[in-house]
Amino acid sequence: MQPSDIKPNVIVQGPIFPERVKVITSIPMGDSIKLIGEGMETGKVHQPVLNEEQIAELEVSSEKVFFHTRYWKMCHAIFRYSSSQAHRKMSTTLSIRPDSISMIMLRLKLKKTDRA
Repeated sequence: MQPSDIKPNVIVQGPIFPERVKVITSIPMGDSIKLIGEGMETGKVHQPVLNEEQIAELEVSSEKVFFHTRYWKMCHAIFRYSSSQAHRKMSTTLSIRPDSISMIMLRLKLKKTDRA
């Protein structure tokens, strides 16, 4: 890997890091680069200063992060909650029994025949 390949939103992994790391930014420091990134599993911030040898050992895992794990879990939780609330509202507003519906339909038919 080249120092120019380290850019924001790139996921890197290698022997330097205990987990895959999403690059937030990189700062050149002479022959080295300070990489600031977020761990994909733990969310911890990693800030190592890497020399050229360490940069060469890094591998690019993916170009961009589409769904961050915590973001996806939060969306799923919101969806489950909203679905349960919608179901609860539907069950309380539609508390009409099937025989009540048939009685309503019968009354409507009777009203139509009375008009004729």
